[in-house]
Amino acid sequence: MPSLEDRIKKLAERSRFHVGEWWVQPDLGMIVRDGKEKKIPPRSMELLVELAEAAREEKSVNNADLLHKLWGRQMDRRALNKEITHHSNIVYRAVNTLRRDLDDDSRAPRYIKNIQHGYQLIAKVRFGDDYRRGIFQIASWTGRNPYVGLSAFDESHADVFHGRDQANVALLEAMRAQLNNDRRFLLMVGDSGCGKSSLLHAGALPWLRQEGGFDGLKSLSTAYCDLSAMDDGDAQTHIAKALKTWQLRGRDVFAPPADELAKAIVGQAEMATAAIARALSCANIHPDDQQQAHLLLTVDHAETLVTSQRIDDAGRQLASRLLEALCDCPRVMVVMIARVDYYPKLAASVPIVATRGSGSGYLYVPPPTEGEIAMMVRAPAALGGLVFEQNANDQSLLDDVLCKAAIAKPDALPLLQHVLYSLYEECKEQRELTFEAYRRIGGLTGAIAQRADAVYAEQSEAAQASLNHVLSLLIVVDPDNGNVSARRVLKSELTGEGARQLVEAFIRARLFVSSLDEGLPAFNVAHEALLRQWQRADDWAEENYRQLQALARFQRAADHWRKEKRDDHLLNDGQPLIEAQEAAGYFGDRLEPHHRAFLNASGRLSQRKRRLRIGAVVALAVLTFASLGFGAQTIRSNSKLAQSNRDVGRMSAFTLGNLATKLQQKGDLNLLEESVNEVIRLYEKKPASDLSTEDMINFARALRILGAVSSLKSEDKNSKQFLARANGIISLVLSAQPDSQEAIFELGQIAFWQGQIARNNKKAKKSYFKWKRYHRVSNRLVRVAPKNTDWQKELSYALSNLGTLERERGNDQAALRLFSASVRTKIRVLEHAPEDNDLRKDMIDTASSISSVLESIGEIDTAAKNFQLQTTALSLLVDRHREKKDWEFTLTNMLQFTAKTAVAQGDLEKAKQAITDCINRLTELTWYESDNQKWRRTLAIAHMEAAEIHRMRNELQDAKHQLLEAEKASRILQPKSERLPGNRRTHFYITALLANADDDAATPSLLDQSIHNLQQLHEAHRSDLDFAVSYTKALLLRGNRRASRNEHEAAERDWTLAIETLKPFVEAQKNYYVLDPWVRAHILLGKKSEIAQHLLFLDNIGYQNQDYLRAIALK
Repeated sequence: MPSLEDRIKKLAERSRFHVGEWWVQPDLGMIVRDGKEKKIPPRSMELLVELAEAAREEKSVNNADLLHKLWGRQMDRRALNKEITHHSNIVYRAVNTLRRDLDDDSRAPRYIKNIQHGYQLIAKVRFGDDYRRGIFQIASWTGRNPYVGLSAFDESHADVFHGRDQANVALLEAMRAQLNNDRRFLLMVGDSGCGKSSLLHAGALPWLRQEGGFDGLKSLSTAYCDLSAMDDGDAQTHIAKALKTWQLRGRDVFAPPADELAKAIVGQAEMATAAIARALSCANIHPDDQQQAHLLLTVDHAETLVTSQRIDDAGRQLASRLLEALCDCPRVMVVMIARVDYYPKLAASVPIVATRGSGSGYLYVPPPTEGEIAMMVRAPAALGGLVFEQNANDQSLLDDVLCKAAIAKPDALPLLQHVLYSLYEECKEQRELTFEAYRRIGGLTGAIAQRADAVYAEQSEAAQASLNHVLSLLIVVDPDNGNVSARRVLKSELTGEGARQLVEAFIRARLFVSSLDEGLPAFNVAHEALLRQWQRADDWAEENYRQLQALARFQRAADHWRKEKRDDHLLNDGQPLIEAQEAAGYFGDRLEPHHRAFLNASGRLSQRKRRLRIGAVVALAVLTFASLGFGAQTIRSNSKLAQSNRDVGRMSAFTLGNLATKLQQKGDLNLLEESVNEVIRLYEKKPASDLSTEDMINFARALRILGAVSSLKSEDKNSKQFLARANGIISLVLSAQPDSQEAIFELGQIAFWQGQIARNNKKAKKSYFKWKRYHRVSNRLVRVAPKNTDWQKELSYALSNLGTLERERGNDQAALRLFSASVRTKIRVLEHAPEDNDLRKDMIDTASSISSVLESIGEIDTAAKNFQLQTTALSLLVDRHREKKDWEFTLTNMLQFTAKTAVAQGDLEKAKQAITDCINRLTELTWYESDNQKWRRTLAIAHMEAAEIHRMRNELQDAKHQLLEAEKASRILQPKSERLPGNRRTHFYITALLANADDDAATPSLLDQSIHNLQQLHEAHRSDLDFAVSYTKALLLRGNRRASRNEHEAAERDWTLAIETLKPFVEAQKNYYVLDPWVRAHILLGKKSEIAQHLLFLDNIGYQNQDYLRAIALK
């Protein structure tokens, strides 16, 4: 085992940093102050580094975490277990030693502050941008790949499982707490791909299974139950089979067979307690010994309880009762692992999750931080004797590039592990992971997809042709929430030799994994990231989404029918039956005999109903007199049915009307989503033949609202599917009732949101097409009912939307005409409804759009005065209606415009006041609704603008703080921004500003990377002015920086490129937003004569931006 000194020396030379007055040199075991050097013990240095790295992320460190990291596997296990009982004293003594080294005083701390159960470094910590965390725990891992690829970590990978210390300690302490409070159950949830299973198996289990455990917390025997591997839907027996693997001293804890064991434990909980007591006694473990020693059961992929078509409610109840009975037994600990997006459904359907899996019984595993990802990348490489290549051009290191790329990805961990695994396989001979290999495998985002494409391309035509068949077996869609996932497939389900060849090839490439399912060969995807990242799989899932969801609903109904053996559970005639028949045609390979029997029985029932309807017409006259005797009973029955339908209608009308409006105004998207989903479930339960026209319109409205909510949450794929489904229903209504105003209205709303999604994704033509349709539909409503003020309001909104698009296309005069027409329409409505504050707010908003156009064509003073009036008017409305969060967001936009025009006028004090008010309001809004991506992006932009205002006021510390806040806010957007290029542009421009503000030597590479990213976005959206301006301004920053370092040729290249980028947008341009960087670039290149007319124009409109004035004064 390496000594502490050996481990300290593993720190790189540049891993040095400042703590307060001290210059810390971990590689030398030395701290320096005022030129005086002081050697400190290796343990103190380790402790100081841990505290400093936590302070870097504004965190403290608790005792258990320090113990785990610094006294962990490096000590002899027996010595560790002897000392660990007094771990608080161990850490306390080490901290006191470090305090003495730093000349600190615990009574008046300047460096280390005591907190509850831990410590925090309070002195200022300064790291260079090239700082690299050292690897303390160095062991040997040679001759094999130190990365696991798409597979989960297990106990054999414990030595290369790094970066999850904090989550690991949280898991261990949560288990301890649940044992101490006798609940004995822990629900561990997290996002797909965050490493939940790996955390337990490679992080916690090695501690729990070692002699003495983790400070007394010890697993005497462990059982693992993977519910996703279950084939028959009997979750209770599947869990019982896992329990049969519990052994103590080679003896089974439970003797009965699995099927009998489950029933026995549920029926007689004392039987399980007695069996465990006997086993403990035989193992010489007495009741008072090792109080936290336990038998551990892990139930993985618990979401299967609510996603599997084979598990009905009765099956969930039985499984829950078995787990409850186990948790009532002393010496038992149950850990259930599930995806966090299924937690609400689990809590509603599996009682133990609600009763024991809340409060201290609920543990969320967060995505890894930047520092944790760095450890995941670098520590296994160090253990395996690997190094990362340094780029000769910009001096960037491959591990830094990998870490930065991983932070922004939603599938970060599986993607990162796959890339690292592939890099090792490419470079294991030379022991250096290279940029060339990284590019060859497609980088982080393209690695899985490129690997899948390469394997696919190598296959025969028959194998390639079988891909759709294989995907149709693998991919499933949840019938309720629409989540796409994968199922385990028996190899016997494959049809044809081509399919078998394709699956075997993907297994060899580690993209699929093979297993045994009840003794039969089976396969599944190695990780569901493959379905999201591989374009072929993603396209197939999107194309077949509706049929997959219909298949899931149909199979669930068939399973219920088989269990209940009742024909009244057969599919109703109409949409349910039609959808099921279509799904059966698409996915016949996935149907079992009872599915086909159910479909055939439903078809026969439908035919009988049709024959009965025909016979009813013939028999009507005969039945007329006979029916008189039963009239009263029939009326009462019909009355109850009508009342039930009216109740559903009233609930739908309220939820989709007043409630939806209020929740959307408040910004409570989650509650709105839950409420509307409830309405959809009500309609989906009703037979299609029972749906009235009003029902169908409400059904479509609910789907449209869900589409809107998904769009606001940047979930465009879901949004498109909801809107397409709503459009189909409304089309059916209009084919029967073409003049239905409510149906026409919904058609317009659907077109609006489809246009909004296209606009968010910078698809200008598609957005214009959809919003023109919205305008035509609104005009149609006004023609049908010219006195209906609601339809007039819709027309005004449609005019505003088209005005927005015309402005984005550079057609300012057309935009002014449309915005003005919208305002006039709103004024006409307000004359008849002066109390309509919602419309008054919208009118102010549209008027501000007119001001914005005036600003862009150079009428700065007029625009500034109008903004001030409009902001004041809207502030009064917002103050009277604080519950309307969307109004407050509109106000923040106006405050941003006010700040922007104030900067253009040179009034920095006014600009500072406006942007500060804007940030305060946005911060409160994003706290209220953290999922609202639009609000978060606006907050990031506001911080960026505030930074520029502070910089121009020479308030450099405040400017740096605002840039850091902007970067943090924009980074939060990144995991959900892959298909939102506007968010990515904001983030990359902010990182460019941040890099430019830093004088550190590593800054040029960071600035280069940001500019490279902006260049790629600009090239992908060449007609978009905002992308061009952001890229141009970043080029000017770098050019100025290079010029200050006498790199004049490089600087001139940047300035020339800035001019070339803006050139297509400048002709007849009157927007100072474009002309400012255009003029500056020419002046920097000494080409002032070429932009004389633009200089004159900016002077005439009173453009007084202080940066601009300094630029033109210098040359």
